[in-house]
Amino acid sequence: MSSQLLVSVVSVTSLGAGVSVTRAHGLTSGGTPVSPTLVFPDRVTSIIVTEVTSTTVTFRNAGTVSETANFRCERGWQPEVDAFSVTPMFWQGGGSAGNGGNGGATASNQVSAPNSVGGGWSDYEEFEAVAGGPSPNLVGSASVTLRHVPASLPQQHLVVRNGRIMRSSRDYAFDGNEVVLARILTEGDILVVYYNKAVV
Repeated sequence: MSSQLLVSVVSVTSLGAGVSVTRAHGLTSGGTPVSPTLVFPDRVTSIIVTEVTSTTVTFRNAGTVSETANFRCERGWQPEVDAFSVTPMFWQGGGSAGNGGNGGATASNQVSAPNSVGGGWSDYEEFEAVAGGPSPNLVGSASVTLRHVPASLPQQHLVVRNGRIMRSSRDYAFDGNEVVLARILTEGDILVVYYNKAVV
């Protein structure tokens, strides 16, 4: 039987400012190496993706200090979608941090669009459910509130929970600027929402 590995995690450790590094991602389909169509970090980082091939991902630290991050590499956007039909999304860095959503109790950042591959997001917000953290009210909650209302056209948002891309209408739904979850947030959950802000 041919080997199949469509998701992997690549660690980039202590990458110095301005330094590039190339790592093997190991993705295969039908026994053949394939390029990832999604490469996203587990945290906001100045480490960006500069190139992908069927065997490797090249990262560069565009910041001014050494950084460490783990990157999820995935072939295809969701299991139901043909990998050849999706627009690749590669992390191009985060902007300045600030508070937003739930009365300012959560961390929010702007994420720059992956202009080298098309598409991208105007906004990025992260919600961390930790009982002893700054947002203890999120533990047991079935929704989070965004700073802005997302655009309603298809593929105008991406919701990631603990590194897994969630399915619209099955795992979550939008009610204005509120993300309503099918399953409540539990201790340690991290929910990240990338979206394009609705034009008013």
